[in-house]
Amino acid sequence: MELRDDALKSYQLLILGQGNVEEAAMLERICRWVYQGGILVRLGRAPLRTVDQRDDYERWFLQNGGQEARLPSGAVSRRVGGGYVVDVRDVPESAEAFAALMDQVLVDATRISRRFVRPPRLVGAPRGVYVAATRGDLLFLNTTGNQVDAEYEAYAPGGIVRRGSISLPPQAMRSVAYPR
Repeated sequence: MELRDDALKSYQLLILGQGNVEEAAMLERICRWVYQGGILVRLGRAPLRTVDQRDDYERWFLQNGGQEARLPSGAVSRRVGGGYVVDVRDVPESAEAFAALMDQVLVDATRISRRFVRPPRLVGAPRGVYVAATRGDLLFLNTTGNQVDAEYEAYAPGGIVRRGSISLPPQAMRSVAYPR
């Protein structure tokens, strides 16, 4: 994975998959971003290492972090500077269990950081239907061959939920203003 110097500025949360080996320059950018207020969610139990097997960054998180706190999802968080490192040590194998766990981790992130706003989510939509938040809008994508009527939840700072519904034609994209 490659990150430009300013690539993380637009993000509040980064999920780092179970791969634990990265280039030193990328790990340095991630550490700086976390220290400045980002939330890093790490999956699995392997410590971060550079390509040449140095674990300086793992030690850096431990030395610069506060006490560990267990979250309702079972993940463990540690404050590092202005941000947080959240370790999800036991990653479920089934897609459904993983999705449920990640949904709970996102709820946890709203509890530990007032800056983090949980991403929108679809309720009861079939696979192939997606929602994402952009600056001021919700962007919906239906990749299925069927008309989909779906409910969605959007979140505001403080966890306030805005609910709505949308009707999406087959293989279509639609944008709606982010509910305020």
